[in-house]
Amino acid sequence: MDSHERSILMTNTVKHFHALFSLPSHGGLLALLVFGVPALCGTLYAAYFLSIEKAAEGAIFSLFTLTLPSLILDPSLNYLLGSPDPILTKRRLSGVSLFQAVFWLLPPLFFLLFSPFLGNHLPISYGFSIGFGFALALRLSIFYSVSTIKIERVIAISIIHPVISMVSMFIAWGDPNSKLLLITILSGGLGCIGALGFLTSLNGFGLERIGMPTFRLFRAFISNWTEGVHELLESYLEDISSEKDLSIVFLAFKSSGKIKAVLAVPNFHPGPFKNVGSSSLPFLLEESISQKTGSFVAVMHGTSGHEHDLPSQAENEKFISAARQLLKFTGFSPYATMIRRSQTNRGKASCQRFGKGLLVTLTRAPESTEDLPPEVGATLTKFGYNRRFSHVAVVDSHNSIDNDWFPPQKEVKDVEEAAKKAISRSLKDDLSHFEVGVSKLHPETYSLDQGIGPSGISVIAVKIRESIICYITLDGNNLVSGLREKILSRVHALGVSDGEVVTTDTHMVNTLSLSDLGYHPIGEVIDQDLFIDQVCSAVRSALKDLEPAEAAWSSGPVKHMKVFGLESLKNQLDFVHDAVNYAKISAIASYGSCLLILFVLCSRLIPF
Repeated sequence: MDSHERSILMTNTVKHFHALFSLPSHGGLLALLVFGVPALCGTLYAAYFLSIEKAAEGAIFSLFTLTLPSLILDPSLNYLLGSPDPILTKRRLSGVSLFQAVFWLLPPLFFLLFSPFLGNHLPISYGFSIGFGFALALRLSIFYSVSTIKIERVIAISIIHPVISMVSMFIAWGDPNSKLLLITILSGGLGCIGALGFLTSLNGFGLERIGMPTFRLFRAFISNWTEGVHELLESYLEDISSEKDLSIVFLAFKSSGKIKAVLAVPNFHPGPFKNVGSSSLPFLLEESISQKTGSFVAVMHGTSGHEHDLPSQAENEKFISAARQLLKFTGFSPYATMIRRSQTNRGKASCQRFGKGLLVTLTRAPESTEDLPPEVGATLTKFGYNRRFSHVAVVDSHNSIDNDWFPPQKEVKDVEEAAKKAISRSLKDDLSHFEVGVSKLHPETYSLDQGIGPSGISVIAVKIRESIICYITLDGNNLVSGLREKILSRVHALGVSDGEVVTTDTHMVNTLSLSDLGYHPIGEVIDQDLFIDQVCSAVRSALKDLEPAEAAWSSGPVKHMKVFGLESLKNQLDFVHDAVNYAKISAIASYGSCLLILFVLCSRLIPF
């Protein structure tokens, strides 16, 4: 699965779950329950009895039987039955009650529409009795699908409300006959059977496809989507993960006898989205390293794709713990080279030597590019080792996108060749003393759904002889194509000779919007000129902070990390999409067959 295909699948998944929970505000739902449902029922009565006076009777009937039980039970039912489910908020329970009321009115509407064809004016009370089964089926299906509560609580929370509404209807009717009671029981029973058939069928689909009930995965996704609960989904992702050795490279700068800044280039991949797995790991890693060293920290994106996603917060902590053990810097060198660039076709790279290590950045900007494969980093690291360098930090700049395009092998090779040329050129350069200045800016004007992560803007400025090189790290998932060039042009006017703009590839910003990519690259929905002004402000601060510095490296493996892999992600996203389509077919088969049986039975009880 290439990056474009993955993006389509992720976007489809986002749409499915947004569709499930795209509800009006709680106030809006209550207004619809108090005014909308009685209006519908009043209109139904007026049309059914061909009398405007009956509209008031229908409205009062629905207020007493449908609206009032909802207003009483929805705020408390989730709490009265034990430890509340965080998904079943008052707002969502009111939303279910609204849908329940609409479903309950469908059979009476059917009676209204088809009575003329049946040659008889069917009693509307029979329609409401049949609607009882519709309401039960709806509630059982929803609450079993999305909630994490035990099955006995699912049954209770599904049945109590419709039963109270049904009892209220019997009270309103005064003296219902035995046929009406029997139809109610038949409808309720068949509604439960239909729901059981639908839920069992969909769970079986999951067992066949992914080896587990469908609704375990659905509940995990929904808990995360609605309430940010990551534990259920991460538990599942850990189950499908396998072990792999990852790595990290550190470049530390020391000034005035203490660590001034640390640049980290790990090869985990932030993902898959929001607060799940390693999505927030660049930020967490930065915070942890900063806390230990008391210094400025920038975390850049190494060469990796979703095959290096970590499945859980526990694995994040494991990676951070191992990385912290590598924060031991010796052999500081006061020497560095100028930055050297090279280009092969559309592949571009830069290389700068600091002591015994190489800092290499890769890009195809302004061409659109997603994650460069980990093999690129491995190849260039080996290329540097063979030239007697102890450490090689290979950065996928991840700084230009307009269509989530993953480069074919030929384009990847062009990037590799450009990097090898840049490294070779750097080998020929003379080493010189250098200065380093750093700056970090956390703009308060942006949010995750605008594509900006909590690490904001980080700048490392390096002055060698009369030249200044700036490495600008932005906490986001890629840049819109062309923004990198605008930023570099503006900072050049500040006296910066060269540099690179990179992103962390944080996935904290992913799946917060229904954009084509499933997230907003930096610059897509914000004022670019204002943002560039803020970057320039950070650059100015870094230039004022310049002072003589020394550099030291540290790198090593982070062993036995769990990653759930690209193929696993594809399978899950495929499954969610296919399960939604299967659910439509299963619902028609399960509920349709029960509805047919109910129609046959009721045709013998209702006086057509």
